[in-house]
Amino acid sequence: MLWNRYCLIRVSVRYRGRAVPVGWRVIEHKSSSISFNVYEQLLRRISRLLPINTKVRFLADRGFADTKLMNYLEHNLGWHYRIRVKNDLWVLPPGKIPYQLRDLHLNLGDAILLQGVKITKTIPYGLVNLALARDPVSHELWYIISDEPTSLQTLREYGERFDIEEEFLDEKSNGFQLEKSLIRSPMALSRLCLVMAITSLFLTVQGQEVVKTGKRRLVDCHTFRGNSYLRLGWEWVKGVLSRGWRFFSTLCLCGDVDPDPAIASQKQTQKFLEREFQVRNFSFAS
Repeated sequence: MLWNRYCLIRVSVRYRGRAVPVGWRVIEHKSSSISFNVYEQLLRRISRLLPINTKVRFLADRGFADTKLMNYLEHNLGWHYRIRVKNDLWVLPPGKIPYQLRDLHLNLGDAILLQGVKITKTIPYGLVNLALARDPVSHELWYIISDEPTSLQTLREYGERFDIEEEFLDEKSNGFQLEKSLIRSPMALSRLCLVMAITSLFLTVQGQEVVKTGKRRLVDCHTFRGNSYLRLGWEWVKGVLSRGWRFFSTLCLCGDVDPDPAIASQKQTQKFLEREFQVRNFSFAS
């Protein structure tokens, strides 16, 4: 949401701890809750940009917990999904009494895996699978729905969605200062998003090449990488302008494993590694 007046709908590709914009739409709307028909065309357009036979895992927050979307992803686009849902979602296990997710008590470190259930009471949908957990570190409750069998890995996969929050941070207070823009037109804001998307791609690739060529310590003095690839690229551009360095000529994101993963802090990383869950797995056959 921008100024409680415009809603920016964004689809991005995850890349090494952050996200790079692929497609977007700006609408004048006073809420972040939007219906499927508003962004259906955006998804269709993006699907046509992907190479043939690309396996896609769609990650989305609670505002996209829509059975129309799930059906479209699975049967029209052939994408897999991990979508967070609210605790008032109705679950309809075969031969058992329907219940809401909030009815399942989860202690710290508990995880429940539900396989092959229907959801929603008015028009039942499914079969789908769910991974529920209470994080022992943050104490936060997680309810994730998936078209594929769930495991603890499902929770980790959904966690990758937060990389888009880093992208929004770069566009707002940490970088482009989007919220200070005086533009108040959906069409003009959409064009501004194009400028930011191209710039984000350029800076991210510059940061990627900085790491690839072993020059990270020129722009990041830390032993372990703490800055995003976009921020590394930003610092490299400053060096080009002030120190006579050269731009890297590529605009291609590398698909290899990240050779230098970011570590915000060793203490935080250790806490993440120490997470343990007590798993209860329930499977149902229709």
